[in-house]
Amino acid sequence: MLKQSFFDPDEEKLVERATQIGDVYYFVTTLGEVVPMDLSGNIPAILPRWSLVSDEEREEGWAPGGWQLMAASPGLNRLYVLMHPDHKPLNWEDPSQIIWVFDLETGKKIGTLDSPGLIWSLSATSDDKPLLLGMNIEGGMEIFDLTKGEHTGTMEGLSATPTLVINH
Repeated sequence: MLKQSFFDPDEEKLVERATQIGDVYYFVTTLGEVVPMDLSGNIPAILPRWSLVSDEEREEGWAPGGWQLMAASPGLNRLYVLMHPDHKPLNWEDPSQIIWVFDLETGKKIGTLDSPGLIWSLSATSDDKPLLLGMNIEGGMEIFDLTKGEHTGTMEGLSATPTLVINH
């Protein structure tokens, strides 16, 4: 049994679609609190929370959004999150063209990626040349080279309903 509270559904909304590196799963609230959980032991361990947004960014309206709104790159130890500059309650699943990049060791924002199209879902590959794959609202896939930190292309017409991205 957990010895501390994971989250209080009466106080915050937690997105159930986590991303992971190894046995650590990263969840996020709709207001941008990262809630990591280590599942390597017999009892899940809740790790220290951290925020995607500063107080100033929160006041400006920044918050995460999308369906599969986060992806983690194990080799780079980075977290990629779809972000909105104009967050509104109950709109946290809306797509975005803005992806913030975080160092998972420090929890600090280290960059931004811009997509040419609105993205609903993200996934990162775990190979030695990691890619970030983003399903856009037109059913295509935006592709980013994570070692270079840049958008490298779009594959059109992959899906009639762009939802989740799963890669192996």
